[in-house]
Amino acid sequence: LILGVLIPAIHPYALMIIALVVMKICNIVPVEIQFIAQKWYALVSQTMTYALMVGCGIALLSIQELLGALGTVSFFVICLAVVATAAFAAGAVGMLVKFYFVESALTAGLCMANQGGTGDVACLSAAHRMNLMPFAQMSSRLGGALILIIQSILLRMFF
Repeated sequence: LILGVLIPAIHPYALMIIALVVMKICNIVPVEIQFIAQKWYALVSQTMTYALMVGCGIALLSIQELLGALGTVSFFVICLAVVATAAFAAGAVGMLVKFYFVESALTAGLCMANQGGTGDVACLSAAHRMNLMPFAQMSSRLGGALILIIQSILLRMFF
């Protein structure tokens, strides 16, 4: 929130993510804290993944809106095109830098274009690749932050 006051053109959530990435790149966070965070993540992901996925999915899902949207062919085609393009493009770019196609498509493509943390859990658990969660979280967080920054700039330019 403090960064949001200092830099009002960018959403505070995006600024927080950028600050954390900079801290990680500059190695500001002590190794002990990184180790503890990794162990905490492992505990939560192993013990609470499915309960969190069901709870968040039920809380955030509006059945009437979902059924209304699924009834239109254009919505289905747009969703299919976005997901297929994101997955294929991420997989192809991943192969260029010697990553596996499926892992790149999952973490950089599908996890960037889903519902956030709950969507990450759903995608990775369906693919039996829960070990890729840190990469999926980075894709969701950085992709979301990038979209917030772009939207903040465009909204200020046009409205």
